[in-house]
Amino acid sequence: MENPCKLLLLGDSITRGYGPRLEGELRAEYPEINLSCIHAGISGDTSRDGLLRISKLLEEKPDVVVLGFGMNDWRKGVAKDEYKQNLVKMIDEFENIGSKVA
Repeated sequence: MENPCKLLLLGDSITRGYGPRLEGELRAEYPEINLSCIHAGISGDTSRDGLLRISKLLEEKPDVVVLGFGMNDWRKGVAKDEYKQNLVKMIDEFENIGSKVA
């Protein structure tokens, strides 16, 4: 992990719930890293929703991005091909600004 490191957690309610725990574990494991976290998990969001709000998040210029979508896509009937295309588009957009995507 780079120092400093700006981490973006983008996804649904699972991301929203797990994000603070991940942040705490990273801070404990890497106390020497100046870590800032952007918690962008929203309950009910699908990959479609994530794609709609990506432009604001790109402005944050995160070093690392964790994407967490899927359950709502499945539940709300987003086709597998669209889901894949949405994730690929998000990954490409973040990699284009130099972010590492997990």
